[in-house]
Amino acid sequence: MYFSTATILAATSIFLNLATAAPTLNNLTTRNDALALTPRDDCKVWAGVVETWHEDALSRRRLKYTCTKAGQEMGWGGLADQFLAEGVLLKCRAINNNIAAYYHKAYEAWVLDYNQVLGAAGDSASSCLVDRFKDKISRASGCQLE
Repeated sequence: MYFSTATILAATSIFLNLATAAPTLNNLTTRNDALALTPRDDCKVWAGVVETWHEDALSRRRLKYTCTKAGQEMGWGGLADQFLAEGVLLKCRAINNNIAAYYHKAYEAWVLDYNQVLGAAGDSASSCLVDRFKDKISRASGCQLE
């Protein structure tokens, strides 16, 4: 059985590409060590809906978010804007209606007020928004979810 020069060169090229792309044991160890040693701050973040009421045939919800890390909440006024700019409303099939983020003195925390449609569709959209917002504040703060 004979192979042409082109076939031999193609097979050799594929083999060399695979061999150079394969991670070595040293690379795997270094990568796993880096993942295992990723520092996490000793702090907790929490977010959840603390109030729900009806307004203009919509369900209005207040999402409170806090962090145990000292000074972390100082920049959280713009965090909700960043969150919304990531296209989360579309991803969660939520409506963009009367959204406001501000520091609530009575709760002594930042809150995000938003409207959703009444019923199961609004409940589903709200649940999606809350879950994604929890991930956002956890990543932004470097803290674990409570």
